[in-house]
Amino acid sequence: MAKPPNDHGDGVRLFLDYLMRARSAAWNPSAQWLSRHSGIPKTTVESLIQGTRKRLPNWSEQVERLLEAYRKKVTEDERGDPDAVLGGMTAWKQAYDDAQNGRPPTCPLPMAASPAPPPAAAEPGRPIGRFRPLDLEVHPAIRADTAGRELEELPAYIPRAHDETLAQVVREVQAGASRLVVLVGDSATGKTRALWEAVRTLPEPWRLWHPIEPSRPAAVLAELRSIGRYTVVWLNETQHYLLTADPAVGERVAGGLRELLRTHERGPVLVLGTLWPAYWRTLTAVPHAGRPDPYAQARELIKSASIRLPESFAGTDLDTASRHAGTTGDPRLAEALRRAPEGRLTQYLAGGPALLELYDNAEPAARAVLDAATDARRLGHGPALPRLLLAEAAPGYLGDEQWTLLDDDWLERAFAYLTDHRPCRGARPPLTRIRPRPGTGHAPAAQDQDEPVYRLADYLEQHGSRTRRFLCPPATFWNAATRHAASVSDHRAFAKAARDRGRNRHAFALYRAAADAGDTFALRELTRIREQAGDHEGAERLARAATDAGDTFALRDLARTWEEAGDHEGAERLARALNGTGRTSVLYFLTEMRKQADDHEGAERVARAAADAGDTLALYNLAQTRDQAGDHERAGRLYQAAADAGFTIALTDASRVRELAGDHEGAERLARAAADAGHTGALRHLAEQRQHAGDHEGAERVARAAADAGYPFPLRYLTRLRELAGDHEGAERLARAAADAGDTDALLVLAHLRRQAGDHGGAERMYQVAADAGDTSTLHEQAWLRERAGDHKSAERMFQALADSGDTLALRELARLRERAGDHEGAERAARMAADAGARDAAALLQDLAEVRQGAGDHEGAERAARMAADAGARDAAALLQDLAEVRQRAGDHEGAERLARTAANAGLTAALWDLAVMREQAGDYEGAERMFQAAADTGQIDAFYGLARIREKAGDHEGAERFTWAAADAGLTAALHALARMRHEAGDYEGAERMYLAAADTGDTAAMSSLAELRQQAGDHEGAERLARTAANAGHTFPLQELVRRRYQAGDHEGAERLARTAADAGGTTALYDLATRRVQEGKRGRWADLLRFGLEADGSTARPW
Repeated sequence: MAKPPNDHGDGVRLFLDYLMRARSAAWNPSAQWLSRHSGIPKTTVESLIQGTRKRLPNWSEQVERLLEAYRKKVTEDERGDPDAVLGGMTAWKQAYDDAQNGRPPTCPLPMAASPAPPPAAAEPGRPIGRFRPLDLEVHPAIRADTAGRELEELPAYIPRAHDETLAQVVREVQAGASRLVVLVGDSATGKTRALWEAVRTLPEPWRLWHPIEPSRPAAVLAELRSIGRYTVVWLNETQHYLLTADPAVGERVAGGLRELLRTHERGPVLVLGTLWPAYWRTLTAVPHAGRPDPYAQARELIKSASIRLPESFAGTDLDTASRHAGTTGDPRLAEALRRAPEGRLTQYLAGGPALLELYDNAEPAARAVLDAATDARRLGHGPALPRLLLAEAAPGYLGDEQWTLLDDDWLERAFAYLTDHRPCRGARPPLTRIRPRPGTGHAPAAQDQDEPVYRLADYLEQHGSRTRRFLCPPATFWNAATRHAASVSDHRAFAKAARDRGRNRHAFALYRAAADAGDTFALRELTRIREQAGDHEGAERLARAATDAGDTFALRDLARTWEEAGDHEGAERLARALNGTGRTSVLYFLTEMRKQADDHEGAERVARAAADAGDTLALYNLAQTRDQAGDHERAGRLYQAAADAGFTIALTDASRVRELAGDHEGAERLARAAADAGHTGALRHLAEQRQHAGDHEGAERVARAAADAGYPFPLRYLTRLRELAGDHEGAERLARAAADAGDTDALLVLAHLRRQAGDHGGAERMYQVAADAGDTSTLHEQAWLRERAGDHKSAERMFQALADSGDTLALRELARLRERAGDHEGAERAARMAADAGARDAAALLQDLAEVRQGAGDHEGAERAARMAADAGARDAAALLQDLAEVRQRAGDHEGAERLARTAANAGLTAALWDLAVMREQAGDYEGAERMFQAAADTGQIDAFYGLARIREKAGDHEGAERFTWAAADAGLTAALHALARMRHEAGDYEGAERMYLAAADTGDTAAMSSLAELRQQAGDHEGAERLARTAANAGHTFPLQELVRRRYQAGDHEGAERLARTAADAGGTTALYDLATRRVQEGKRGRWADLLRFGLEADGSTARPW
């Protein structure tokens, strides 16, 4: 049974790390020495010792021989007993077997091989023993009646399956590897506690670094380069480090962590983090083609290092918890076992149920404050929530009757209720006041540092993010956010949330607040909002303000918008306003737009403006357009203008146009000017023009001028033309002139032409002239001339003489010659000699032999040559072995096909196993296909797991199919979930399909939920389709809901379409609503629809009036 790729791949990587460290223990013998003493090709040795190998090498042919060479080196250098230095071969074989079978191997190296010096005093972090778990953000536990007995700070810990995985990772880093682990789970599922339990007993010199000040990402970026060996990097709530307001900051953090983990000299280090599933999906989602990829570094960092935690205890884990409760007598754990619903022990211990109970039973005012806090966090505000924001937002969450009945002290009572820790029995209450420690110089950002700030309990934040997904906050929330958001990034986050929900008036106010605080990006967004509202004058004013502040994008984008809308004069005015800013791309854009509209005068005017601003490319491209249209006069003028502006390559084109116009003197003058500017090709082009026009004398004059300028290629070109025209004497004169100028290739060109024409004597004479000029490669050509003339013995004698003189290239040619003559043994012998002599392309030669033999039907000979090519390191030898495997498969030789596919995989092309498996699957040989998919999976091919899932599904083993599909998904191939869902749907298994579609959507695959919703809609199950689309939206994916709007509208259900479109807008996706409004306007239904397109929505969801 194949193991999930993470297990297998990590085991292989760990083993390869050990193999690299073995070289260090043997005092770093060179790759050449190791190759000579192990018999392994040097390129293979380099891949093993440099860490570029990705798959497990063969034990007997590579690993064992390499280890024996290391042992020989230790013995020769008298470094001690090889077993004491390197570890015994039995230990190495056990480690290899473990890696091969998907088990993390134990390090076979003696600990002495990797001494652990203490870290430098200046390195960040402190010894782990100096931390308390609460210092590292482990949730405090509820209190219980102890009958006077003192309890530990935290309840007894109950290890589960993920703890063993963590323990293995810790063992690996203790053995010298660097690792990253991110635990993924909902709030209060035990993520942070699990990390603490895994590292709490690490001895010195291990230390722990928890970067939090002045901000989490800033702390990492400030000190990451100082991190030394034996450091645990503690990144609890990893979203604060990677999912930053400015994605570029998080990407810098992720890039730095990746560099730390892959730099062996800085290891071992252990990087630990935690994420909620929603954050994990955001960071690991692959964007659609052509869309920005803001989290590329973060995705690569965490996608294969994540461990999913279960939400509850079940089965043996629950039994273990019961035993611990009885053994330790901890009343907290006993109470959780009695009262926690559905085994949710960690949530109960962290106060989760108590928090929900407080929320459900809260008075309207307290609940309003809590809803405002939840909305603030889910819409992007930082953890520190200002009291003023919550206080001013809360009234909008209350009904008229509720507001009327409030007492005067309603706000004080609400905060007292929400911050009272007593009902939570030691766990954090719904709101916790954040108190900066005196003297730290760091306090949570807020407008008024004397105003209290609060943190919302994680459990309520996650609960509220789900339950309030389809609710847009009231106007009081947006107004309070505008006045009291704690920072510029918070204003910007709120503004984006408002814009995403079509609340443009509130978005404008929030962006304005950010702009007033110095955020120039906000000015760009303000420009767009005013332009959408039809306020062109206001949009221009804002765009110019952004330009004055250093952000030219607003003006650039506005100019493009106006140009596309037909306001060419206004667009040009805006574009010219960017002169001197270095942002000339908009002028280039306008030039292209005018060209497409055949506005040649306007295009030239804008292009000249671009040139004046430093962008000569627009002018040059315009010249080319006029040139291609046959307007050579205007093209010449524009080429000259581009050249005058500094785009000197335009001189080449200007010369060509002058020559076409008959101004030969002017053309030559421009070509020489181009050559003086470094564009010697201008002289070649002019020589070509004159040659084609029949002006041979003029062509030769220009070619010689080019040669005098150090560019003899035109002479070579004319040599070819003269020879082809029958002017052999002139051709030879030009070739000799080129050779005198340093271009002996002209002689070779002439020789080749004469050889092709059958003039072997003339060809050999020119080859000899080239040889006399110092080009010894012509001796090969002379030998080939003898071969083509039928003088095989003479040709072989010449090649043999060259080979004897050390010319490895001649050995290659000799091998090819013998192969053609049918002397296969002699060909292989020559090829081996070339390889042994270090011929650069000897491996490619062996590959050529294999291809020739395969084409001739000599499959056995082809296989032998292909294996030799693979051993010699031929780049495509593995692909050839794969081709041979497919030939064998089609011929019915399944055993031979499998043998060759495995050989190709060992040579690095593991796809050979996959392709052979697919061939067998298509032929109906499911047993053979499964065996090959299994082999591919064993090499770490993720796709193979889905292949195995397909085979199991076809065989009716649905449980096995799901198991392998999840293995593929866990390794990063989440598309496997969607594919299995599609298989089940097509087979009529709608229940099974829905389960897999939901799983796929949970990984961020919005198309999965959209597909299922579409199918339900087509089947007439509108309620079911809407339920699925809402489920997707609740997971953060509004695309299925927006697609459903389009389908409802097409089906004529305009009312249902509008209702869903407004629901999607409230959830953060306005595309469907704006598309619907556009359609209604096009149908003549203006009024509120036109207003909606311009002004958006009010907070309550009604169409906004002009503002």
